[in-house]
This record gives sequence, C-alpha cells and structure tokens, in this order.
Amino acid sequence: MRHYISAFLLLVLLIVNPAKAKETISGPIQAEVVKVIDGDTIRVQAHLWLGLHKTIKVKFNGVQAPELYSPKCDYERKLAEEAKIVTEKAIAGKPVTLTDIQYGKYSDRVIANVRNYEGVDLNTFLFGEALAQPTKTGKRMDWCGNDKEQ
Repeated sequence: MRHYISAFLLLVLLIVNPAKAKETISGPIQAEVVKVIDGDTIRVQAHLWLGLHKTIKVKFNGVQAPELYSPKCDYERKLAEEAKIVTEKAIAGKPVTLTDIQYGKYSDRVIANVRNYEGVDLNTFLFGEALAQPTKTGKRMDWCGNDKEQ
C-alpha cells in the first residue's frame, strides 16, 4: 500500500510541476548585448526585475549559422566570420528584446526569439543574408558539401 501512495504522489508531483526543460518565459525581456559570440549566439545581460540582472548566452531560436569555433572546413569558417559581423551590425551595440525564452541544450544558455532595437527579427534576419538555415532539430548543418572549399 505504501508503494502505491508513493507512486501516486510522484505522479501528482510530475503533473503539477512539469519538467524544468519545458518551462518558458514569454517575455518580452529587455537585454543589453555583452558580446556577439557568433552569427546565431549572443551573450546578454537581461533585465529581469528592478536591480535584478542575469548574464547568459542566448541562441536564436530555430536558427543554425555556421560554426565559428569548430568549423569543419575553411568555407564554414569564412561564412561564420561573415555571419558574426552581420549580426554585430544588426545589433549595433543597442539593446535587444527576448521573447519565448526556454532552456537550451546546454546549461549555460537559453534559446529565444531575438529582436534588435529597430524590431528586426534576428532569428530570420540571417536567412535573408544566406548566412543561416532554419532548423528544428538542433543538429549542426553541413556547410562543407562537395562543391565547397575544404
């Protein structure tokens, strides 16, 4: 009988308190950009409440830009450097707005929709520049196909 009660309480706890990974904050949250890490990742200081700030990495939701720190080929590195520069120009040292914030794959970052100070959606901005691709899987894109420089 004791096991049934424990199992029932555990089930109730899981239903009432959903997994932390599914927790989201709809926002908007204003943030100062501390650093552009690469085309689809920035480090921000988010303003959460009066006198309460959090510095954290933010990956653009649904975006896969070329990897700057572990590229598979020279072509990917070149695209990654260009994507970082384009993102820096789009941000221009001004605040950003974060929405639909959720936990990322890694503990030191979140995933969010990001808009610059002019309201430009940075999640789709790099698509127009051909410097990112949409992704729902979180898997790395292959930027080094047979027809690219290796």
